[in-house]
Amino acid sequence: CLQREKCWLLEGNRYALGEIYRKDERYAEAIEEWKKTIELDPKNADAYEALGRVYLDTGSKVEDAITAFENALAVDPKRKRVLGAIGDAFFTAGRWDEAVRRYQKALKEAPELTYIYYKIGRAFSEREQRGRGIDWYKKAVAADPQNAMAYYYLGFSYKDRLRRKEASAAFKKYLELKPDAADKREIEDEIAALE
Repeated sequence: CLQREKCWLLEGNRYALGEIYRKDERYAEAIEEWKKTIELDPKNADAYEALGRVYLDTGSKVEDAITAFENALAVDPKRKRVLGAIGDAFFTAGRWDEAVRRYQKALKEAPELTYIYYKIGRAFSEREQRGRGIDWYKKAVAADPQNAMAYYYLGFSYKDRLRRKEASAAFKKYLELKPDAADKREIEDEIAALE
């Protein structure tokens, strides 16, 4: 662009339009607007991050999500939330070892991202390593006692390890935190079977 102010206005509008499309679940159009934003300004970390999130949220192009997130970090290494999102992308791709590695890297660089403890637990559970998953779920609930999903998966992990009392307690805590959970009846049945 010859006039930087016009370019900035144009790319800003394209980015905002992408957000509008995303909110309306018009993902293909959102992606196109963010790609155009990046063409106009290859250093626009917001557009890279938004692009990565829509790829990840739709599950359509996980590898593209990883690339977009890595580009966002290359432009702005201080984007802590993107560190966890890269782990999420590897998790979605079923690449559990890489997901754990990326989540652990995120925790090292941003220890305040305590929700990542739960995600590491999920990755270990997916790898059929329930014992290691339990360790991370326990860290998750210690860091955030309101993390209902950590209790949920902790309950199933304890159940798989035949630790009935702990499983029941975890499921009860899950329902305490999510009294209107869609799976409330299923979890109540789990508790009844454990007691």
